[in-house]
Amino acid sequence: MKKRRILVVDDDDAKRYITAKILRSDYDVDVMATKAGTLQHLKNHYFDVVILDLLMPDVSGFELLDQIKEMHPK
Repeated sequence: MKKRRILVVDDDDAKRYITAKILRSDYDVDVMATKAGTLQHLKNHYFDVVILDLLMPDVSGFELLDQIKEMHPK
């Protein structure tokens, strides 16, 4: 059975590391720390779930979510 893919987006290194470590036993996990990196990564990869920090220094999590939705309209 293929593992589901999760993208963890958080600017805090410790939170990003711990979250990914917990999830990696059951899921394929990628991590990103910035808006630019996240948007570029999403152009080339599909994820079943995105775990998103809403209080990032370079962008509001809500703004980033809107940009992700624009990249992948239904």
